[in-house]
Amino acid sequence: MFNSKKKIFNYFKYLNFNKILGYDIAVFKGLKNKTKNHLFFNIIQLCILFKNLLGTIFRSIFTYPEIKYSKNKKIFYIRSQSISYVMPHSISYEKIDGTTVCLISKRVKKINLRAFFCGVYLIFKLKKSWIKVLNNNGINFYSVNGFKIFLILFSSLSDSIKIFPLLSKYSNVVSFQECCQVENMICQIANLINIKTFALEHGMGTFKLKGPYWQRIPLRTYLSSVCKNVLCWGKFSKSLFSKYTNANVYIIGKSSLPKKTKNLNGVTIIFQHQNWKAANKKLLDIGANLEKINIPVSYWFKGENFLEKKNKTRTGPLRKIVLGNSSNLLAELGYLGLQVYLLKNSVFLEFINNSLILLKIEKINSQYLGKKKYPKYIWKSFIECTGSESIKRYKKILFNNN
Repeated sequence: MFNSKKKIFNYFKYLNFNKILGYDIAVFKGLKNKTKNHLFFNIIQLCILFKNLLGTIFRSIFTYPEIKYSKNKKIFYIRSQSISYVMPHSISYEKIDGTTVCLISKRVKKINLRAFFCGVYLIFKLKKSWIKVLNNNGINFYSVNGFKIFLILFSSLSDSIKIFPLLSKYSNVVSFQECCQVENMICQIANLINIKTFALEHGMGTFKLKGPYWQRIPLRTYLSSVCKNVLCWGKFSKSLFSKYTNANVYIIGKSSLPKKTKNLNGVTIIFQHQNWKAANKKLLDIGANLEKINIPVSYWFKGENFLEKKNKTRTGPLRKIVLGNSSNLLAELGYLGLQVYLLKNSVFLEFINNSLILLKIEKINSQYLGKKKYPKYIWKSFIECTGSESIKRYKKILFNNN
């Protein structure tokens, strides 16, 4: 057992924890804690953390990531999450022949004491490295957020140890969400053992260098990147990956887009994640004012409907006019030919024509927008191609077909 732990340590000791933990640290630093952050201050918090600790230990010892093996072992594909609005995009590439898919979020029952003990060994052996990252970011290990990061790190180490023996059987590793801790860790290890690593863009990191944390945090998409190769949607993303990483960047488009339906009169409002409170409030106000002047409105939410306590994230059909702030879905619908307009503080407006700013909601009606020439070409820089063309480009790069 000791020899196996020592052998694993020879690779894991080179991990860059700034990359692995960067996204989580940015979130914890941005969110305001309503309670004091000392671990022993709040009994309820302590109980929740203890429950999470037991869950992490159980997950490490008794479960294993679900792996769908391919007989023709060419690509080892990793996906950490199973979020409904990104699944169709990922599945398009998972189905390609020669792809073994590792689903971190889906677990199968399998006892693995070795991974648990190796994880305990590594997290304490590497303590100086990851504690330094916490200290540099003003996070005390003996705090709620410090302990949360400890559990995230241990879980990632445990899963990486379980996956480690499989990596050497493949020539290519593809990460669907490279900024996720375990995917980032696995890709770093793959780099160390000379396996080609590819980051598949799952969402554009549109950001501002100054502003609220929810406008700054997407920068971590680029700062946390570790793959030697990046497969992105269009010129916009390529310019940012080229600026912030040393990776080889390829444009392959986006394989899956929303289904285009018959354009109906009215407006579809695209909301941000619930943390974008100021932007979402502005969009809610616009929706209410549009309804007052009898314009049909559909509300589309990202992940959670905060108007109704239901799982339904789309209330109403897709309409010909689309309003939003900085959601990736705006670029997708713009690419499909709908007329997309943006709030004044949209991150997109740093990169595209200011003529898309929403100025007066009284002018939002089919007659006004129907007569106005809409610059559809703008969205081509965000998504260059889709469908079979995207799959074709992906295969050409991964399988080295010149």
